[in-house]
Amino acid sequence: MRGGFGICVTCLLVCLSGEAFAQQPTWLQRGREALMERDATTARWAFGQGLDQARDIETRWRLLLGLALANELEGATLEAVYAYRRFLTEVRRETGLAERAPWPGRRERALSDVRRLEAELMGSFAKVALDSTPSGATVTVDGDATEQVTPAVLYLPAGRHQIRLELEGYRDEHLVIDAAAGDLPLLEPKLELLPPDPEATSMWLPLTGALSVGLGGALVIAGGALHASALSAVDELESLPPVPESIPRDETLRDRVMTYEAAFITSYIAGGALVATGVGLLVADAVTDSGKPSTTSAFVAPHTAGFVAGVGGVW
Repeated sequence: MRGGFGICVTCLLVCLSGEAFAQQPTWLQRGREALMERDATTARWAFGQGLDQARDIETRWRLLLGLALANELEGATLEAVYAYRRFLTEVRRETGLAERAPWPGRRERALSDVRRLEAELMGSFAKVALDSTPSGATVTVDGDATEQVTPAVLYLPAGRHQIRLELEGYRDEHLVIDAAAGDLPLLEPKLELLPPDPEATSMWLPLTGALSVGLGGALVIAGGALHASALSAVDELESLPPVPESIPRDETLRDRVMTYEAAFITSYIAGGALVATGVGLLVADAVTDSGKPSTTSAFVAPHTAGFVAGVGGVW
């Protein structure tokens, strides 16, 4: 354990920064003052509160280093190592920022502190290097959530421990380890991808089919309306007396009839194609679903609505 003077000097290096006070003056100030008074409990609380609220990366780093010092002052060696490692992990992620002063020196000092404190821990703890494929899984040890994600380093007291890894889209991985003091085990589990949810994957078929039939039926109905308009224009054209003065009028009616014809033919073709496609999808859904009530019953309403729309459109 470093002496009080060493802790205070390191604390000043961490906290006496104009940028730090500009970003998070209250919690850094409280933590610094508590450390100077050797009040480790208050310092841990202040730095922890600051970490919960800090958004600036460099401020977080200063708070983490302060938290590590507070833990070390209180004799919480394990918590101090974890705080240092959190700092080192975040520094590795921000390679550009980490190369700016004063962070290269702070990083080297934190690595040295971790090695020193690890030497104390290894008499009663095992150092477990834990990684997973893919990485990024949250780590739970003996039912208690940690703040780490893989790759991670765990310090476990001697004895049997249960480790759970959780990552969205993958099965939870359960590991059991018999830790012995001084051990350096390496765990590299490969996470198993979850199979697709059959309920979710089967939904697109009936939904698409019902939507296709409904949209196709609507197009067929629109085509029928356009067809009726075309027939009405033809009847109007045939009922007019063929006199020379009516030529421009007749040409206008003929253009209207041709426009209606093109529109209703297109609507009939597109609507019919959509209805046929939708019916095919619904039939495929009925066949592949094998009559399971869990899926089929959930789509009775959209199936019925689609068929009614399609039949109504054809009629």
